[in-house]
Order: sequence, then C-alpha cells, then structure tokens
Amino acid sequence: MSEDKSVLIQIIFENIPDAMYILDTHGNTLCYNNAILDVFCCPSRSMYEMIYAQIPKLLRSEQLNRTDNDLLYQKTVSQNVKTADWCQIIDTNGKTRMYYIEQYPILDADGKVAYVVGRTRSQEQLDAEYSKIQSKLINYNARSSHNPMKLRTSGGPDAAELIYRSPKMEEIIHQLDNIADTPATVLIQGETGTGKEVLAKYLHRKSNRCKKSMVSINCASIPDSLFESELFGYTKGSFTGAKSDGKPGLVECADKSSLFLDEIDSLPLEQQGKLLRLIETKQIQKIGSTDSIDVDFRLIVATNADIHSLVSERKFRADLYYRINVVSVTIPPLRERREDIRPLADYFLQKYCWRYNLNRSFSEAVYKQLEDYSWPGNVRQLKNLIERIVCTSDISVREIKTVNLSSEPAAKFRAYPVSDRLAKFSNLHGDDGSFSLDKYLASCEKEILTSALNTFETAKQAASYLGIDPSTMSRKLQKYNITRMRRFVTADEK
Repeated sequence: MSEDKSVLIQIIFENIPDAMYILDTHGNTLCYNNAILDVFCCPSRSMYEMIYAQIPKLLRSEQLNRTDNDLLYQKTVSQNVKTADWCQIIDTNGKTRMYYIEQYPILDADGKVAYVVGRTRSQEQLDAEYSKIQSKLINYNARSSHNPMKLRTSGGPDAAELIYRSPKMEEIIHQLDNIADTPATVLIQGETGTGKEVLAKYLHRKSNRCKKSMVSINCASIPDSLFESELFGYTKGSFTGAKSDGKPGLVECADKSSLFLDEIDSLPLEQQGKLLRLIETKQIQKIGSTDSIDVDFRLIVATNADIHSLVSERKFRADLYYRINVVSVTIPPLRERREDIRPLADYFLQKYCWRYNLNRSFSEAVYKQLEDYSWPGNVRQLKNLIERIVCTSDISVREIKTVNLSSEPAAKFRAYPVSDRLAKFSNLHGDDGSFSLDKYLASCEKEILTSALNTFETAKQAASYLGIDPSTMSRKLQKYNITRMRRFVTADEK
C-alpha cells in the first residue's frame, strides 16, 4: 500500500499544472515535475538539470537583479515560514523573464524543517491567471449590477480584452460579431489611443481564422525600400544581403489568417498601388521570382486620419479607399463615452496592483477627476497614467484621494487632419477638440458679407451681388455686427 501511495503521489505531482520542485535543507533539488520544463523553456529534463536544477545556486548568481530569493530559501528553513518573491532568470532562449517563486516548509515528526517545496510561475502565466479572474469577476458584476461593465475577452496568441459600458461601444461590438466570419475587409477609424488594434484582435479571435495568429503591420514603420521584401518576401540570392534560403513575406504568413495594416494612410502613393493590386488579386510575387503565390487573408486596416479628406487632396488613392472601405467602424474618443472611463480605470488599477504586488484603490474624488478630464490620448493615456499612479504613490497609502492631471497633455487638438482653409478657423474648436459646423458656416458667411460690403459702394449693391434681399443683407450685417471699413479714394478714382 505504501508503494501504491508513493506512485499515486508521483502521478499527482507530475499532473500539477504549476511548476513544482522539492529541495532538502541543504538546497539540493530532490525532484521536480515536467511543468517546470515549460516554464524555463527547456526541451528536456537533462538540459534543465544541467542549467537550472541547483535552484538556490541559480538564484544566488550575478545574472539576477535581485538576489534576496536565496535568503528567502534560508529563511524558509531557519524560520519555518512560507516565503515568496519575484526573481529574474534567463531562459534557454536567452530571454530574460520574471518568475514568482513561493517556497513552503515541510516538517518532520519532530517539527523541524525536512524539505522545502517550491512553486514557480512566470509573469506571463500570472498575467493570464489575472485575466481569467478579471473575466469571472466582471461577468459576475455584469449579472448583479444595474449598469454593468462588459468584458469581451478571447484566449490564444491574439487575446484581446474590450472593457466598456457605453451603448456606442456595444453597438460596435455587435457589428463586429455579425461580420466576424465573413471575409469582408474592415476599416477601423479613430483617434490615436482609442484601441484600434485591440478591436482588430477581437475581430480576428471571433472569426473562423482564429486558429492562426493575426499578422500585424505598422505601415509607417516600413521604409519604402523594404516595402516589397517585407510584405511579399524574396527568394534565395535575389539581392545582396538576402538570406541564403530566402524569406517569406508578412502577407504570406497571413495566409488563412487575418492581415492587419495599421496607419495605412502613411503609405506613399506608389506603395498604395501595390497594395491595391494585392487586394484585388490575392496573389504575391516574391522578389527574384516570376511565380505568383495565392494567399487567402482577411484584411483589417486602421487609421487615425480622415482618409476621405486625403482622397480629396489626392494624397490617398480613391480606388484603394473604395477597396478598404467595405465595412467601416469608427471608435469614438474616450471623452465621448465617459461612462467607460470608470470601468477602464478599475480594470487598469487592478491589473497593475496585481503586477506590482500592491494594494491600491481610488476615492470617488479621483473617479470624478478622471471622468472630467478630456483624454486627448484616449485609453492609452488612461492606462499609462494609472500605471504611473500605482508605481509612484506612497507605499503607506492604500486609498488614492487625488491625482495630478496638470502634467498631462493639453486637451486642445483635432482628431483628424483638416484642409488649409479649415485650419485658419482654429478658434472654432472647443477645448475638447470638437468642431462645430454651424460656427464654421457662420464664420464663412461673415467673411463673405464683410468682403462684399467693403467691395461695393452701398449695402444694396452688395446684396444684389450676393443674390439676397437688401432687408436680408441688413439683418445679417446687424447679426454679425459688420460695419463698412473706411474706404480711401485714390487720385485716379477722383
């Protein structure tokens, strides 16, 4: 029976999803489960034993920024207490990663520490656990709250979380859900920081292409000279410096998946033509090859510019615009959906408190400050601000009662580029960046009336020129408080 129990314990130990190890009181590793191989990216137990098996020695090495984990092990043995802390370890791929290590004392019959059981989890694992917990808590709140916060989350390599309470975002999500499994091209518009890539990831994970990772390309980051080689790839020896075995392009990598092109408005006209051909033919031709390769991808594009205006100014191809504008989604700025600010703030606060192992909360005064601010940087700005608040707040303070927004960017800005004529009327933009068409038209009318009045000898002549009644002219002059400028008569006119 004892042998059966031993086998059972070993089976349980190996099937625990967390990475576990057992040390003796001298720090020697007695056993560990297979899950620890995944945590440290080790393909075999022999490699793990060669590099990581002597855990206390590893934690004492100079490759760590923090070395108190070794003291924690000694504290576990000497004081018979549970210890836990973060450590930094370089995995077998050469990547520096953060791990959270917990160590528990196991006592013998005399009450002395005989063994130390350790559990190790990477920061990525903890973040994933946190997301699952958040999802459950928020879904619970959604069922029990009169005005629920909604969380749309998806797993996998392109996991995306959308947190909202506003009807505007609910309408957008409903639209994306309806078209998720169609091949329709989607144009996502919105100011910087509104979450266009998050929305693209959500659409991809909801689609029938979600088994493969979405390929994301920032068009502004690709130099013109590398556009074709990066997007379409190249064959062996096609140019000096090319890899010996060639290289697949990003479009080819998006086959049977989704291709996300961010900042599409930044593409030069020449590259726009190549992109248009790709969309029309769904074929690529690698540099150095004459063969065409069929690619099946779902195109999602995003921009924070007013592409329609760019088309009018001949800075963006009209035919390409028509191709990408099949389904258009515009994410409203955060200042236009203020009911989303509080749930987003709560989410980011919990996220960074979890990450930095802190306990913080916001007072109602802080929520009021956040909701009254105009957020020119939108959700990205809110996220970064809350991380800074969590990191820099006094360690002895649990409830944060005020935040300093004076150092944040000014809120006077325009969401989209405007024409040169419209740019002259910067005074028509409100503090929140909004533009009033009525004010703009009134300004144009005043400008025309003033010009006509100062061109003709009488208001009646000006009214006749403008095609309006003299009474209408008089009323409008009074409305805008327009008076004739003094006219200097030249010698020739005499």
